[in-house]
Amino acid sequence: MAQFLGWMTALWLVLTGSALADDILRIAVEDHYPPFSYADSLDRPAGFNVDVGRELARVLGMTARITAKAWDDLLPGLGRDEYDIIVACMASTPEREAVADFTDCYFRSITGFVGRVSLGHDISPEALAGLVLCSQQGTAQLAYLEKNYGKVCTIRATPTMNQGFDDLLAGRTDLVLTPLLAAFEFLNNQKTDAFDMVGPALSKSQFAHAPACIAVRKGETELVEKLNQAIRQIRVDGSFAAICLKYFPFRLY
Repeated sequence: MAQFLGWMTALWLVLTGSALADDILRIAVEDHYPPFSYADSLDRPAGFNVDVGRELARVLGMTARITAKAWDDLLPGLGRDEYDIIVACMASTPEREAVADFTDCYFRSITGFVGRVSLGHDISPEALAGLVLCSQQGTAQLAYLEKNYGKVCTIRATPTMNQGFDDLLAGRTDLVLTPLLAAFEFLNNQKTDAFDMVGPALSKSQFAHAPACIAVRKGETELVEKLNQAIRQIRVDGSFAAICLKYFPFRLY
């Protein structure tokens, strides 16, 4: 009888979703995207997105279980039910909406170039002709580079945005096209003024500044609505503002 009850319990957890049944919210973040997600000195998940995920779980009355994954593995892992949600500054695009549902946005960012200040402010394709430009693979920023600069510049894809900054320091690339919030830590930690934002941030007409949303498995509409309510709640109770000020000297919208 005990074995039968154990089998029935296991079957019920599979059918209803073991994580939610156990009051565990399984959250995936990108494996190395400081200050949004990274491993701390004890190799534990840390960062802006990690803290946001934990606060959302708190509002839902659940415990967060954080998993760090490579960017390209995030959506496939969601489809394999390895976790319940993705908190990784992910924009909702038609391609992604085909395999996942998305919440309301939890913050917005703008995109621009980062490189040596000696390059000046002209970021037209004519001015940057012959240079090496890079961005993270699988991102809208990389697609923008390929479309608008691919004919006159060398375009490189890096596995992470942070690798692009490393390549910038090593002289392997001239400019990184990045969400500017992702460049904040890199620029803030430089001991020289050699690197900065190059040129103006891309305008909305140049680059659609899609808001960062949370990805949920396709069809999980109830969880999407609960998360939308939780996003609103952490804005109201001040916990989102506290997270912003922990990583940036300003609040995010």
